[in-house]
Amino acid sequence: VVGCDPYQVFGRLLKGGPRYSDWQARLDLRLSTVSAFMLHLGIHHDLAQIARYRCNVWSYRRGHIDAYYERVMKGHIDWGLDTFLFYTVPSFRDPTLVPPGHHSVQVIIFAPYYDRAAWEQYKVPLARDVMGRLEQYLPGVRDWVEVEQIATPTTLVKYTWNHRGAMYGWAPVPGGVSRTDLMPEMPLDGLYLTGQWADIPGYGGLPTVVASGKNTARLVLRRLRQVSARVDSPEYSEMGLVGSSGALGG
Repeated sequence: VVGCDPYQVFGRLLKGGPRYSDWQARLDLRLSTVSAFMLHLGIHHDLAQIARYRCNVWSYRRGHIDAYYERVMKGHIDWGLDTFLFYTVPSFRDPTLVPPGHHSVQVIIFAPYYDRAAWEQYKVPLARDVMGRLEQYLPGVRDWVEVEQIATPTTLVKYTWNHRGAMYGWAPVPGGVSRTDLMPEMPLDGLYLTGQWADIPGYGGLPTVVASGKNTARLVLRRLRQVSARVDSPEYSEMGLVGSSGALGG
């Protein structure tokens, strides 16, 4: 059972194996989601006193969010106070995450995949731009930053190996959602996919991944029962083979 990017499965683990070219062609027909630019902030201030909202905040004031998503998919970075912003303050919900008098803030925007050299050029100016967007909801926050970590799409590649730093696996776009050639049970005997790269394109987050894991587990158990039934059949008994019930745990 593999929960990683299928590009790693077929491009690294199984590269050169049977049907490699066939699967590579199938992957090329699909579209992965956008990547992300993130700020992870440690704040020394009681943000509850100045926060406009004590909840997760999504903001986009330029029109329909699809226009923004499409621009990022085409390789553009949006700048400005009125463009996309998502932020969360986990320490609002669980103060034990940080020392007394402190808060943690995570800020995320969609971002195209550029190579590391390009992001070395863009990441600091973009971080300042994103901080300006955050200031609209947490006034004065930049003055209280004690820790700042910047993550770019290449950071996501480094830690996850997701194709082009994808945030959520396959993109939920027309023609992609309905495709069924990357289902959990692969046409390679005994190989199963699970997680965000399996059969559920979209932005469901943890609930989607958990559902996918349960679905894959059901498929594996069904397969084991089928194998057990075959091995325990009279045909196998006549061949003098030991049944599999004990080996499979009864």
